[in-house]
Formats: sequence, structure tokens, C-alpha cells
Amino acid sequence: MNNEKFQFTWVPFFDLDKGTSLQSIGEKYTPIVQIYAICFTGKDDQVVLIQDMKGKRRLPGGKIEPGETLEQAVKREAHEEARCYITNLRPLGVQKVENLGEPDARGKVFYQLRVIADVASMEEMGPDPDTGVPNIRIIASIPEAIEMIGWGKVGEQLLTDAGKMHSSSHS
Repeated sequence: MNNEKFQFTWVPFFDLDKGTSLQSIGEKYTPIVQIYAICFTGKDDQVVLIQDMKGKRRLPGGKIEPGETLEQAVKREAHEEARCYITNLRPLGVQKVENLGEPDARGKVFYQLRVIADVASMEEMGPDPDTGVPNIRIIASIPEAIEMIGWGKVGEQLLTDAGKMHSSSHS
């Protein structure tokens, strides 16, 4: 994504049926090239962020490996990057990404799925398999996460939506 220009649109899933599977979402929004989790710790609606070796803070997640389901991919990424085991996955929405320049291998339009999850347990941090360097795990409130990640209006909306959806599913 060197000097390419992208347009991002947040598409929330507030109206989904409770039993909607991640795979059925993957069939509707294609291609989904990345999946990220807003992992709630159970403490005052706090979420898990990671900070990589370059100092960038973000949600745990990443690319779907060949042969993986969306659920397998997000669970693997949450463990690799934040050493979290996650459960109770719920689709939050997709970020639609439109490549305004020349299409690449992902195409002109692709999607990044966002899910909310509960942290079942956490382990001591270890090296990220991609870099060999441990990430730093950060536990933050939704407002703190919005500020730390710095994704602008789209990021603010998706994290705010995550907080609302998580609160409504745990009340």
C-alpha cells in the first residue's frame, strides 16, 4: 500500500441475527482479506491492543492463511500477537476498502472483518511469529483505544459500536 489511495467505509452489523456465522458473512462480503478482534477483558469494558516493534498500536488481527476459516484466523492472530485466547466471537462489521488507484492482488474493493470477542485467558507475551519480537500488550478503555490507535472517524465509530454491542450482549 505504498503511495496508493484508499477509501474506507465502516459497515456495522447491528441488525444481524444473533446466530449469523462468520463464514456466512465471508460469503456475502468478498473478498475478506483481513480480520481483527476487539477483545474485551471483562474488566470495565476494557480492550486489548498491541504495540508492535515500530511503536504502532492496533487491534490484534491480520491476514487469513490459506485453508483457514475466519474464526480460526482471528483466534490464531489474537494468540500470536497478544497471547490471548478468545471466545464468544460476534461479528461487528466490515471495513470496506476501495482502492482508488490501480487494483492489486486484492482487487479494486476488498473487506476487513471486525469481530468482538471475550478474552478467556492471557499468557505471558512471547515473540510474534512474523517478526520474532514480542509485541507489547496494552489494556485500555474504549476512549483510550480510540486515541491510541488513531484511525480517525472510521476507527472511532467501529470502537464505539464495539463498546455498545459488547455492553448490550452482556446486560
